[in-house]
Amino acid sequence: GSAEKPARWRFSSAVVPDWVYARMRERTQYVGQLEILAAVLAYTSRPEQFRGRDVIHFIDNSGAEAGLVKGYSRDLDSARLAGIFHCLAAALEANVWFEYVASKANLADLPSRDDFELLRSPEFGAEWFELEWPELAAWDGELSGLFESLRKRSRGRKRARGGS
Repeated sequence: GSAEKPARWRFSSAVVPDWVYARMRERTQYVGQLEILAAVLAYTSRPEQFRGRDVIHFIDNSGAEAGLVKGYSRDLDSARLAGIFHCLAAALEANVWFEYVASKANLADLPSRDDFELLRSPEFGAEWFELEWPELAAWDGELSGLFESLRKRSRGRKRARGGS
């Protein structure tokens, strides 16, 4: 028999906890902020997948994409989350390129719509992972602990090229 190949695709989803909303300005919708948060959660939850790699990060919200590219937004909640993202990318030595993708073509949106059929299909073979939320201090602008906790694991490792 042949050895089972490791999953190439991974996915997750979660209901956003009330404490996350409590740390943001009250508003009628949080779409842009949650798009940036989704990017943050991918890196806090699977840091070794991104460490020392060139990453193409697809996103279907142009406002969130702009905030992540610039590392800043006029919206303070988005700016804070973009700062957390850049702290993560720097600590992991991940070289991230953002690319816009239309929502209908974005596989990452399937879990947010409770649509797991394609992802769980044998042909696709995606694997579920548990989300790890950033430590509370990072939400308050204290990024040194988050940076150091991830950076220490990367010392002495060479930059990975290619592969999965």
